Amino acid sequence: MINISKYARWGLFLYLLALVTLSVMPLGGVSKELTDITVIRIRGDYLLHMLVYLPMISLMLLSFPKSKWGMVAIAIGLGVGLEYFQMFLSYRAFNINDLVANLAGVVVGGGIYPLISRITRIIFR
Repeated sequence: MINISKYARWGLFLYLLALVTLSVMPLGGVSKELTDITVIRIRGDYLLHMLVYLPMISLMLLSFPKSKWGMVAIAIGLGVGLEYFQMFLSYRAFNINDLVANLAGVVVGGGIYPLISRITRIIFR
């Protein structure tokens, strides 16, 4: 039997590295392009925030299945903390709507985790 959590931990590490990097690096003209897109009356960057945070909780729970509530707390902390940290960067800005979208991604990701968990158990039997 394959140890899913070992591979999930590597995926989580790489995912979090990319997430933190993208959260603190200057975006230049890309930021303006994202805020000009509207999808179902929602700015494209809000949808992107949600989609970026969506897999995080599943990766965390697959990596550390015995610490479910701890992983939920960490995921929420990252969603809030990384957005809040942008307030202190001269080239980024805190946006409450981004924060809500981050949290929505964590909630939706948590909602689909049982499905993801079942699929990974089937695949990695």
